[in-house]
Order: sequence, then structure tokens, then C-alpha cells
Amino acid sequence: MTIKMVVFDVDGTVFPIGKGQCSEKTLQALEACKKAGIITSPCSGRSIFMFPEHLRKAINTRYVIYCNGAYIADPVTGEIANSNMVDAEKVEHYFRMFSDETIYHKISTFTRFIDDNPDKKAPESIPTIFVDDIYEVLENLGEPLVKAEFFFRKSLEWKPRILEVLNKDKDLAISCALPDNIEINNLNATKGQAVRKLAELYGLSLDEVMAVGDGDNDASMLDAVGWAVAMGNGTETLKQHADAVVGSVEEDGFAEAIWKYVLQNRKL
Repeated sequence: MTIKMVVFDVDGTVFPIGKGQCSEKTLQALEACKKAGIITSPCSGRSIFMFPEHLRKAINTRYVIYCNGAYIADPVTGEIANSNMVDAEKVEHYFRMFSDETIYHKISTFTRFIDDNPDKKAPESIPTIFVDDIYEVLENLGEPLVKAEFFFRKSLEWKPRILEVLNKDKDLAISCALPDNIEINNLNATKGQAVRKLAELYGLSLDEVMAVGDGDNDASMLDAVGWAVAMGNGTETLKQHADAVVGSVEEDGFAEAIWKYVLQNRKL
């Protein structure tokens, strides 16, 4: 097995959720890949403006997959190589359908991350604009909608019902990156489809690609590649899609995967 490209989730894979900082071992593994000529590209639910600078400098790629595959862009220039946006009117419809004090909503565009969380709290690593009326924002967005999310406060009571309704909409790709969220993307915006496109852009076979992730929304990415790795802190569902399971994010499982499956026979 010769791996020429590594695609990987970010939150929960290269750094703990909510932390925004890669460990030294993770950065060393990415640097070793760069020296060996291995392409390393994030495939994340994050938008382009949500990536910490230290990770942007560590990766070795012309393209990054953003917002679960909604778009592929140059992380330096912002030039978009591929995009699949979600319908804002449809998102507003579902947001209005499910509105409760235990639910709040998030949307991502190319330039903004907006939510109506009444607690006005978000991880420090994710710059967020808080609004009181998410519906008004959607009606006057003025730019493409990349991704939308439901988040659940205090209770997951509504989650199964919302998933049941959303999964019937054949124009949407529905996934869950976290236990307390539901992510809404364009039907053609999945991590798996984006990885296939990325391999095509580089002229690589999918057999030459390794994917590493931790959440259920990483399943299509793992299914697409030649070698699939789940983090130890990954969901049990995701582990069923993996060829191998490594240590948790706190145990530097990502770096373990790099040294064990990508660089084991290389002289750096």
C-alpha cells in the first residue's frame, strides 16, 4: 500500500473538539508528510475562515475541502475549485418547522458563521456572529449558503424526529458530526464525493488516499478511499467503516496513523 494523499477531519481528529490547537506530535507528522511529498488536506465541516493559522501552514495541499464537501478551495487565495450550495429557502422552511427552546440553528457562508444560540456561546476557535432572528438573516443573506445545522440544548428529544423528516428530502445530504447536532448540505456535498473530486484534481487513484476521521459525517469519506482510519474517540458507527482504529485525539491517534500507515517505509 502506497499512500500519496491523506485527507482528514479536523475537530476531534487533529485537535480536540473546541480546542483549536494541534499537538506538537500532530504538527511533526504533518511536517514529515510535507518533506516526503505527501499531500495532506483537511476535509472538514469548517469554512475557510475558521481554520487556525498553524494548521494552514502545516498542511501540504493546493486544495482544502470545506463544510463537509460543500466546496473545495485554495486555502491561501480562496479560489474555488468546486462547490455545491444548499437552498436557503429550504433551510428556512425546516428551521421554522423545528423551533423550540431546546433547539438553536447555525448557518455557514463563505465569509460568516452565524447562529441564534440564546446563550451566545461558541468554541473560541470558531468565530461566530450571534443573531436573534436567523430567519431574517436567511431571507436577506445575499451570498451562497454553504451549510446549515440544528443544535440541541439540554435535550436530544427532538433529534430523531428532525432526522426522520430531513432524511426524506432527497435533495439534501444529512449527517451528524456531533451527538448534539444535525448538519444539512446539498445532496452533492458530502465528504466522500469531495474526496473523489480532490483525488481527480490531483490525478490520483482513490487507492492512493488515506482518510482519518472521528464523526458519523466522516463515514462517506472513509468509504471512498483505499485505506480508512477511525480515531479511538470516533463513534462506533464510524469504526464500522474503518480498516483500522488508532488512538484517540488526546493520544495523538492522527500522528500514529501517519507514521504507521503512510511513512513507515520512507526515508525522510
